[in-house]
Amino acid sequence: MVARVIQIQLNIPGALSLKDKRQVMQSLLSKVRQKFNVSVIESDFQNQWSHAELGLAFLAANMRQLEQIEQSIVTYIENNYPIEINQILVTEC
Repeated sequence: MVARVIQIQLNIPGALSLKDKRQVMQSLLSKVRQKFNVSVIESDFQNQWSHAELGLAFLAANMRQLEQIEQSIVTYIENNYPIEINQILVTEC
């Protein structure tokens, strides 16, 4: 069994206030948690309306499966939310 921790830094260009950002982030966190059964939090930039960082952690049976899960999550976020992904940092455990 292998584990992976991912940090995804992103911009939310449509957010004009913290309230706008919170609507996007609450939906994103909830849906990613439910759909992929991973641990996910907003890990940084909580008080900035146009920036956010997600922290995700998950387990898989092998490296190939880890990479598939990671790619599925990134694709889902890009296709379903009005955000721009700036950087993805991966830590293998």
